[in-house]
Amino acid sequence: AGLVEEAFRSAGEDNAEDLQTMRADVLKDYASKQSVGATLRQLLNRLLIKQPDDPVLYMINSLENWHVLKVCVLGPPGSGKKNSLRDAFATTGT
Repeated sequence: AGLVEEAFRSAGEDNAEDLQTMRADVLKDYASKQSVGATLRQLLNRLLIKQPDDPVLYMINSLENWHVLKVCVLGPPGSGKKNSLRDAFATTGT
């Protein structure tokens, strides 16, 4: 199931009314633009690798100190920019 569908399923009584007034396409658009799914996957990966004693505190601290890697690749046409980016993303898992 997708991220938005899971949010609807797990909303519970407190948030069910709020989620019912929102359209799924708006939520999906927001989640996509803000890279919510990728952020949560990276956070979960880090959590499972580190296996801290207090996972909630670890996630809070991780999000408070979150750094987004931004990359700019410059070069003339045909210099292999696309392949370089593909290799970098494959290596970092992002």
